[in-house]
Formats: sequence, C-alpha cells, structure tokens
Amino acid sequence: MNHMMEGGFWSAGMFLGAFVWLLFIGLVLFLVFYLLGKLFHTDSPKDKSSIAILNERYAKGEINRQEYEEKKQVLTRK
Repeated sequence: MNHMMEGGFWSAGMFLGAFVWLLFIGLVLFLVFYLLGKLFHTDSPKDKSSIAILNERYAKGEINRQEYEEKKQVLTRK
C-alpha cells in the first residue's frame, strides 16, 4: 500500500526507463529504414537533369543529332 502512495505504479524512474527504451527502439527503427532506403535507392528520372536525360536519349539512339542539337539549344538557353 505504501508503494501506491509514493507515486503509484509509474514512478519517475520507471517512466524515464520506459521513455529511454521507446526512444532507443525508435532510433533503431529509423536507422534500419534509413539504411534500407539508401541501399535500395535507384536513380529515378526526377533525380537527373534535363541535359543528362537528353544525353542518354541521344546515346541510346532515341533521337538523331539534329533533334539533339535543337533540344540542347532550348535547354541551355536562359
């Protein structure tokens, strides 16, 4: 009965201990998801510049030299 009068079931030490464990588990989960995201990250078109995409299309033969030059002029014009 005396234990209940001194702070109830969750005394300050127990609350702090539980908080530290939850913080630790949250940190571990964050690191796992962060590292998995880095590991499986692939370059998506949004990560590439317009010039890089144009260069790739020309290198693959999707566009001819004339189209390449025209599009490059449009993209580099300010």
